[in-house]
Amino acid sequence: MFSLLDLANHYLGFINVNLKLKNRIYTVLGFLGNWYLLYIASRYFINGYYVRGSLFILAFFVLLYFIVLNVIHYFTNKTTKFDPSPKIEKLLGGPPKEEIEGDKRRRMQPGYVQTNGLFDSKMLMPATLRTNRNEKVNIQKIADQMKQVKYSDFDYDGLSDDAIIKEIQKTGKPVSELAQPVAFPFFELKIEDEKMNVYAGMNQIDKQLIGRLTHVGLSDIETAKEQYDIYLATATIYGGNQKVAGRSSVIEESHKFHVKVQIAYKEKEN
Repeated sequence: MFSLLDLANHYLGFINVNLKLKNRIYTVLGFLGNWYLLYIASRYFINGYYVRGSLFILAFFVLLYFIVLNVIHYFTNKTTKFDPSPKIEKLLGGPPKEEIEGDKRRRMQPGYVQTNGLFDSKMLMPATLRTNRNEKVNIQKIADQMKQVKYSDFDYDGLSDDAIIKEIQKTGKPVSELAQPVAFPFFELKIEDEKMNVYAGMNQIDKQLIGRLTHVGLSDIETAKEQYDIYLATATIYGGNQKVAGRSSVIEESHKFHVKVQIAYKEKEN
């Protein structure tokens, strides 16, 4: 059985296979190979070696137990109270320090940073921002400038590569360099040619057009403008490059940054 797993590991090493898929392959191969132990046990019983046969049967059921746990974890993304992994991890000292710090940072990191004033949450509403090719380029330029001046931590939530692999195993999703939305240093809403354009940048001098509002909540922008006075409460950036699990370590893939906006609204007096 171990020769079968070693052979699979050898050949899978030649190609870049997603870590979750690789573990699924190992689980299937382990399940098939485990039955060989039962065959060996039967041969020992036939030849009168009952103690050795019983030990192989015991090993078969122990391995089958862990194979079932792997099937639950890698094929259903569920957990079971009979999984001893958390207790074993606790006995060995718990999760790595950087993983704990990364989890703490994610809990403390606010979803939105309202740098354009404080608003009653009842007055806030998500909005849809449409961007063209040039405006997407502007977003990437602003993100690069934010990196250069260390405006925020573009560091994959401070996780090490080992912690990132564990995070991917847990969630099944890649980890982005800017996992939580961070407000642009400067942003504003301007009405130009009857369009509600959103500008952002490092400051008001270097602001760039990053898109235009098309919807407020479920209403299109024209309907919303007729009923409400609209103000830009928050413009945040998130995403960027992602780290995914490779065959032996994490691999960094190139991805674009994205923008989220929230507006504040007030019903028109007339």
